[in-house]
Amino acid sequence: MVFEYLFEQFDETYSKKISRNDTQRILRAITVKIATGKNLTYWHDKVSKKVFKKIIYLTISVDRGKLYKSIDDRCLKIMKSNAVNEVSNFLKKKKR
Repeated sequence: MVFEYLFEQFDETYSKKISRNDTQRILRAITVKIATGKNLTYWHDKVSKKVFKKIIYLTISVDRGKLYKSIDDRCLKIMKSNAVNEVSNFLKKKKR
């Protein structure tokens, strides 16, 4: 197969790691080499720089009663806006 030959020429290390029948990965490796000039082994070995030195997790806490009231209000607004009928009509049309 021509792709296998090209693949072995482009990236001998990676070609030994994957099956010769895995045409999707072979084609991807060839595409990466052509597009970037670097083989997949180069990209796999490249150590990525950390974008963030420190990650901070935030949580927002809302009173449960206020949260449920907000959810109930939103659901009523959806029901009143006829959204349920719109979805129902859409599903009926889709089945045809």
